[in-house]
Amino acid sequence: MAVLRARLEPIVLSILFNQFFHIVKVTGNNEDAWNHICLGTDYEDVIDPLDIYYYADGLVNFDQRLQKFWERMLREAAKDQFKDNEAFQQYRTFLSDKLPEDLIKKILWENSQWFLEKHFVEV
Repeated sequence: MAVLRARLEPIVLSILFNQFFHIVKVTGNNEDAWNHICLGTDYEDVIDPLDIYYYADGLVNFDQRLQKFWERMLREAAKDQFKDNEAFQQYRTFLSDKLPEDLIKKILWENSQWFLEKHFVEV
């Protein structure tokens, strides 16, 4: 499973990032949109489940793998051969001036923690 996961992970992560970008796009590329994106158990409405993360062990160091993917996509987007590639240019548009570790931490933990603290309080 680990070999399959390694080969498929770039595809799966691009699907997740596409979902994130869609959320940011519909808010008019509002910086605040990143404060409302959380990664839930449904992988943010991806229709088909992400089978490579079927077990919890697939999510070990997931934050670091997301960050490496982010940095790799920004490097690819900067190459001349991808200047006209809309998919790669989304990474430049939505991620180039952001710090990956900060936004990934928000998406994986902080935003959902904030939501729970705000809306699920004892009465």
